[in-house]
Amino acid sequence: MVDTAITNGRVVTERAVTDADVGITDGRITAITAPGTLHTTATDVIDAAGRLVLPGFIDSHVHVNLELGEYTTTDEMSDLTRAAAHGGVTTVIPFAVPDRDESPLAALGRRREEAAGDAYVDYSFHGCLTEATETSLAQVPELIDRGATSIKAFMVYEDRLMLDNGELRDVMDRTADAGGTMLVHAEDNAIIGRLIERHREQGDMAYDAHADTHPPVSETAAMWTVSELVAESECPTLLVHASARRTEEIATHAERNDLPLAVETCPHYLALTDEVYGRDDGEAFVCSPPVRSNEHREALMEMVSSSRVAVVNSDHCGYTMSQKRRHRDDITRMPNGLPGVETTGPVLHTEAVTSGAASIRQFVRLMSTNVAKLFGLYPEKGTIAVGSDADIVIFDPDEEWTIEPESLHMATDYSPFQGRSVTGRAETVLVRGERVVDGGLVGSPTVGEYCHRTPESAGRHYREL
Repeated sequence: MVDTAITNGRVVTERAVTDADVGITDGRITAITAPGTLHTTATDVIDAAGRLVLPGFIDSHVHVNLELGEYTTTDEMSDLTRAAAHGGVTTVIPFAVPDRDESPLAALGRRREEAAGDAYVDYSFHGCLTEATETSLAQVPELIDRGATSIKAFMVYEDRLMLDNGELRDVMDRTADAGGTMLVHAEDNAIIGRLIERHREQGDMAYDAHADTHPPVSETAAMWTVSELVAESECPTLLVHASARRTEEIATHAERNDLPLAVETCPHYLALTDEVYGRDDGEAFVCSPPVRSNEHREALMEMVSSSRVAVVNSDHCGYTMSQKRRHRDDITRMPNGLPGVETTGPVLHTEAVTSGAASIRQFVRLMSTNVAKLFGLYPEKGTIAVGSDADIVIFDPDEEWTIEPESLHMATDYSPFQGRSVTGRAETVLVRGERVVDGGLVGSPTVGEYCHRTPESAGRHYREL
């Protein structure tokens, strides 16, 4: 007997596509059998005929209730995870960014308290260091012991978040020594600052100048610095939200030199181009790094096809159009970030799988398996296997629909993909065997649990991707 049987579906893992039934007991996968063998032994049966049975998506790059300057993102944890569930995301990993005068450990504790009992899907947190004082550095081992085995650092936003190269080196050394991993926002602050000053002198500070002040070289120059620090520290590191075509050279260098360095990109870099900054609503697309030209978009898609990109995450950062428009004539005062936790799956499926650029197994690696491996969640999450958590998405690969804000569940009033036709949609979503979405929302914000990650399970898979 099993509690739940998923029958008649095509089960997709990172390795194979198989017609099979999946049995679930006490929140875990307990059987994967030939089609039609489990329905008579299950209390609950989900007929997945004509559908794909995928491991739940994991979004390890989301911002929730983030206060930066005069802006605070629009999501509470329940908002974020409700939207995530509708998009097939069964685990999220937001950032525990310290408030001013708050320690990294205190930030992690605060975030855990905010999330407890208020999440529709499972969650963990990245630690975050915004300064490299001895006090902050000394907290890295305890952050890792408390389950935040990954540490985020920024090379930009000098008034609030930035570490200089020397500070970043210290954080990477300390993280590597404690068995953790790093995520780095790599942009060269000096290049960006110089270009902003030039635009200010010319009186050209509106949103359409954003891409000019964050050129590709500001990103790749910083990435090369990170690459050299990885070589020195041997700290497993993820370069987040890559947008520039020459990222491929860095990924190739890392592979040839056996460096534990991986690359993340985001759906907006694969589906949009810098033409958006010429639109009347171009302020809606301001993010850092910016959306780039089609040359860069095509190069990133080739990296997806060739598996040089390890993961695709949303970099969800929910603001409203009112917030985006408040300072549309001053790029230094505009909020950076796009909402997207709910739309990553269908956008990536459309751009990569439906287009023929990637296989459905690659899609699973990008959305589930590789993320789980990088951040210490595998094999409990990120795959469909006996013993794994029953985080499962019943996905219709053929459903064509149009993204419109009113049909989404994010705590914002727009989507960067609104009006876009996509193919593929999550129909039923299970978190540890419990349905949270079944046509509509059926779960509660008490379903989600904290995932305590360990250094023994984090970072060991970087060279396997």
